[in-house]
Amino acid sequence: MLQYNSKLEFKEKGKEGYVINNYDNLTAEAIADISQFNLNGAIGASIGIKNFKLKAQYLYGFTNILKKLENQELDTAGGNSRFKGNQTMLVLGALVSF
Repeated sequence: MLQYNSKLEFKEKGKEGYVINNYDNLTAEAIADISQFNLNGAIGASIGIKNFKLKAQYLYGFTNILKKLENQELDTAGGNSRFKGNQTMLVLGALVSF
């Protein structure tokens, strides 16, 4: 599965300047420019009868969405300069047809 992401967005604009835990000066705004194209693996199952089905799907990100941050000159004092972020997602759904 190929996925496209935009930059990280903030629900509240005032939190852009927050400092990330375990870093001295690294702000939330500084890490907003993540990798935009990512490759994910997906596996799923479904079960059901005539008009009712249950579905489950597990997704794992093979690519590190934070890898792009390592090429930027970020102030990582007090923490690790290597960023790791592989996403995982569990999707559950029900389908009812009439």
